[in-house]
Amino acid sequence: RRAVCGRTARTVRREGRAKTRPYPYPDPIPIGWQQICNTTVFLLLVTDTITLPAGFAFYEPDPVRTAWVKQNKKLKKQGIPKSERPPEPARRPEYSTKAELGLQLLGRFKQHHRTVTVQCVLADALYGTDAFMETASALFGGVQVISQLRVNNNVRFRNRTVSVAEKLSLMQKSNCAS
Repeated sequence: RRAVCGRTARTVRREGRAKTRPYPYPDPIPIGWQQICNTTVFLLLVTDTITLPAGFAFYEPDPVRTAWVKQNKKLKKQGIPKSERPPEPARRPEYSTKAELGLQLLGRFKQHHRTVTVQCVLADALYGTDAFMETASALFGGVQVISQLRVNNNVRFRNRTVSVAEKLSLMQKSNCAS
C-alpha cells in the first residue's frame, strides 16, 4: 500500500486483519471493526536532494483521558464550574504523547545513524513546547529546533543568520542553476 505522508491515518482491525486508510476514514467505523490508532507520528530526513521517511510510530490516545476530555467538554457546556467537575486523570506511561513519540523517533534515529549530521530539527506546531525543543536540540548537540516555520523567521545557515525567505530564494536559485 502507498503511504500518505503528512496526513493523519487511521488503522482499523477486523477479525485479525489490519487496514490503514488515508484520513478521513468514513465514520462511524463499520460494525465489527475496532479502531486501534488515530494518528501516525513520522520522522523525515530532508537533504538538499532527497526526502526520505526515517521512522514512524502509531499514536494511541489514552482512552481514560479521552473519555474525561469528552465528559469535561459536556459538563463545561452545561455551565458546571470546574470545582464540581471530575479532576483530570493522571497520564499513564503506557500511552505516550505525540511529543514523546517524536523524541523517541529522534533518539532511535540518532542511535542507528550515528554518522548522519543533523543540522536542524523542524517540527509541527504541536511539538513547539520548551521541553520538546530543548530535548530535541540537546539530542543532536545543540542544533536549532524550529516549530511553526514562517517566511519572516530567521534560521542559521552556514554560520550566519538569514531569513527563511532569503534561504528559500537561495535554494530556488541553486535548484534553477542545476
